[in-house]
Amino acid sequence: MDNVVIEGDYEDYHGRTSYPSIGGCYYASMLATLEYLKRIKRQATAILLREIYPGFKIPVGVWFVRESVRAMFNSPPVLRTDSLDEVLEFLEKETKLGSNRWFSSSVLLRRIRFTRPIDEFLKKD
Repeated sequence: MDNVVIEGDYEDYHGRTSYPSIGGCYYASMLATLEYLKRIKRQATAILLREIYPGFKIPVGVWFVRESVRAMFNSPPVLRTDSLDEVLEFLEKETKLGSNRWFSSSVLLRRIRFTRPIDEFLKKD
């Protein structure tokens, strides 16, 4: 898997000021995710990871991404957890790239891992 290219993009609370490097797939996945969050009346940080293997040559583009994410949100979750460690264990077992490759390529995964909880700031030494 040394020749695998990982593409990704993100935005934080303040939004974007430039077009995402992965193009329309970014907005297609975001649309489906925002539709789901609106339906369940929640706000969330969402990290979507997708592996595409050689042989996947269907030229359906952003339509496929949008509809796949919609279908995912209409299916029962494969994993439900509040633990980033459990997510990384899942990625290690269930993806070809493994958790280290996903973790090193995702700004948001690293941000979540290294952000200190607010109660740490409230503790008195």
